[in-house]
Amino acid sequence: MTLLSEDLRDNPASRHVLPLEFEEIGYSSTAGPIEFALEECGTDRGEVSGDTLRELEDRLHVQTEQHARDLEEVRVRTREEVREELEQAGQAAILREREAVLRACEGFAQERTRYFAAVEEEVVRLSLAIAARILHREIGMDPLLLKGAVRVALEKVQGAETAVLHVPEEQQG
Repeated sequence: MTLLSEDLRDNPASRHVLPLEFEEIGYSSTAGPIEFALEECGTDRGEVSGDTLRELEDRLHVQTEQHARDLEEVRVRTREEVREELEQAGQAAILREREAVLRACEGFAQERTRYFAAVEEEVVRLSLAIAARILHREIGMDPLLLKGAVRVALEKVQGAETAVLHVPEEQQG
């Protein structure tokens, strides 16, 4: 069994799909929706009694109002559904960004730990090199120059009018 019927296979013109065409339902300037409906049915207004016509108009009015309420209800529901979908999508995006920020922070903490571990040895070597240079300079100083520097420092201490000696309480006595 095939999906194409014999007619479709035999008649190539019937294989083309034509776009849908819509025409507006228009009312003439003098005729309202009831008159238009009567014209469509092939019924003359004179053939319908006044009560029947009024009843049809009332039913049409009630249906029109009901359709308007239904349409507004659908619009409200659609807005709520779209708002909920957008909120869920926003929450999901926020969660993804939070996770990305947390991963970046964790990566930074690990990198910082590795950096300080690698730099620690260099800092110790640098400190020892600085101390060695200072001590080497002091050792290489002329003893007479060193004696003069000590003398100047002691004279400053002796020249002070008052000297304050701070002693911890447990050592006072």
